[in-house]
Amino acid sequence: MSSFRLAHRLVTDQTFSKSEPMEFRLRYRLSAEIPLNGQSADPKEFYIKINNEYLNSIKENKYDLELRLVPLLGYAVNQNNKLEVGMDYRVRSFLFSPSRHNTWLSFNWFIEL
Repeated sequence: MSSFRLAHRLVTDQTFSKSEPMEFRLRYRLSAEIPLNGQSADPKEFYIKINNEYLNSIKENKYDLELRLVPLLGYAVNQNNKLEVGMDYRVRSFLFSPSRHNTWLSFNWFIEL
């Protein structure tokens, strides 16, 4: 039976600029990594990673919410390197204005130092 890793991330950031209004953002991301062989993604093994992120934004007293769903196929090259490829689907501005849908092709390379 396979096991999986679950990770949470909570991040806040602010953007200050002389030419644009301040923007405050709060992100929450939930990630699951599921090995395709055994109990964990060991070197030279594949895994599936699924990210779900909520990005809240306030700029000029206007609130916006963006949802992101990112399914990825990963490969553990060795103990210090992982490669991932998949789709990054985003939905923006669907609460107070017409929504915008974007899809990105995502290539990720993780190096552990």
